[in-house]
Amino acid sequence: MTKLSDETPRSTRLSLPDTADRLVLPPVPMTQRLVRFGFQTLGRLFPRTAGRVALRLFCTPLRRARHRRTDALLERAEVFEFMAGRHLLKGYRWGDPARPAVVLAHGWESRGTALREFVPHLEAGGYQVVAFDAPAHGDSPGKRTHLPEYAGALESLVGQLGEPAGIIGHSFGGASALYALCRPDGTLRVPKFVLVNSPAEMRWVFDDARAQLGMPAPVFRHFISGLERLTGIPDVFALDAAQLRGGLRATEVLIVHDELDPVIAFDQARKNLAQLPNSRLLITRGAGHFKLLKRPAVRARIAAFIQTPAHSAV
Repeated sequence: MTKLSDETPRSTRLSLPDTADRLVLPPVPMTQRLVRFGFQTLGRLFPRTAGRVALRLFCTPLRRARHRRTDALLERAEVFEFMAGRHLLKGYRWGDPARPAVVLAHGWESRGTALREFVPHLEAGGYQVVAFDAPAHGDSPGKRTHLPEYAGALESLVGQLGEPAGIIGHSFGGASALYALCRPDGTLRVPKFVLVNSPAEMRWVFDDARAQLGMPAPVFRHFISGLERLTGIPDVFALDAAQLRGGLRATEVLIVHDELDPVIAFDQARKNLAQLPNSRLLITRGAGHFKLLKRPAVRARIAAFIQTPAHSAV
């Protein structure tokens, strides 16, 4: 692994074999085309109602990740439950509970055990590994959720574990952990924080949802106001404030992002690097959004970052 001459000194590239060399976007499903058509037509006539529908779609996972078959890591997981708000959520633990914990935060429409392949690397480094199913995900209850609720679940879990040695968050899970680590009235803190293919800006997330659903401007305004009422955040765009990111309660941050990620644009990784103190960026190319975490070299690099004492180079 070598430093890139055209990148910042805090960016490195990890070469992965058998990866794509160009971005391939999946075709737009017919159902999504019909949804766009509905918002573009009926949404203009009934923007308030369409805004409520858009918010419901935005907060509702379309599927729950299931395991088609079991394996040794799934069989070895200790299953437990913990309260987070009004939900009794499912948690999973591997290793000795007396050891420092590394917490895994899964992405949208995924589940905690989807990140279990980190377990061997982290157990070998002397850690217990803890994961959980967010509300409306995996085997946890609920039909809808949102970023502050996910962040609250993470805070509840850590409140029972004590301060973890590290948090590894993928996509929506990374963004939720970032919110929990930055919000001014929060208490969550961690020595090592890893963001994998995660967005940097809520504005980007909302604009992406607007484009995916085809929301006209009046519908989008009602969508945002509904989201603010639901989450209790007076101005969701204020979450992007530089001073909020500067208050991150993490000693060191590793940002891992694939240049050809078709879900979360790579420019979000550069913005995370610019905004987050004591951060560095690990770049891959062609592993995509989901398969990136399946690469042993990526998992090994993340585990090495967790295990290296803070303020030391990996």
